[in-house]
Amino acid sequence: MDELHLDQYALLVGIVKSASLHNLENNLKRALGRKNLVVLTLCNQGSIEKNYLKLSQRSLKIHSKEFIIADTLNFLLFVQKKVKEKLRNKTTRLEGLKIFTTLDSVSQNAIANAVSVSISELKKQKKLKYLEVEMIVVKKFNGAINAFISATHTIFYYYNHVLKVFCFIGSFSKPVMYLKVLSNTKKYHLNSWISNYLISIKLANDRY
Repeated sequence: MDELHLDQYALLVGIVKSASLHNLENNLKRALGRKNLVVLTLCNQGSIEKNYLKLSQRSLKIHSKEFIIADTLNFLLFVQKKVKEKLRNKTTRLEGLKIFTTLDSVSQNAIANAVSVSISELKKQKKLKYLEVEMIVVKKFNGAINAFISATHTIFYYYNHVLKVFCFIGSFSKPVMYLKVLSNTKKYHLNSWISNYLISIKLANDRY
């Protein structure tokens, strides 16, 4: 809801009374009229006087069901695989399960559109025949996946590529390492000399 614009809020308010009568697929003009009625009411109340014309003239951008399914197919198939991994042999059917995901359709649509436009332009500019792209959008607070794309054709299911690639973290780990070292005030401080040589650290799985 936080991602909606004022005219979209007006549409939701307008169709609450009779959602079936103002169905966006079957009665688009009627739904548009309800949206404009709410906008007009807000204008008469003095809430959006300056924005009335712009909001009332804005059309309803409705995507088909096929578009929505294709655009989020990667994410949905990824969720399906993860659910099966978690449940294992407890059940073979997923019908009836209530699954809450971190999918952000706004982010998914945004990166899909960005890829469609940018990649085609790059191919023309650089005269490239083959060019692929991978992208992940995560929450900065907990790392939850909001959206991802694994190929230039965003409806193709190549999630293995983008979610199983390992990259060196490089400088991202340095602040954490420095803070951890400096927390040992008896041994290290800002002027401590540290030898510049490679070290190997043994992990729990006996790998280095």
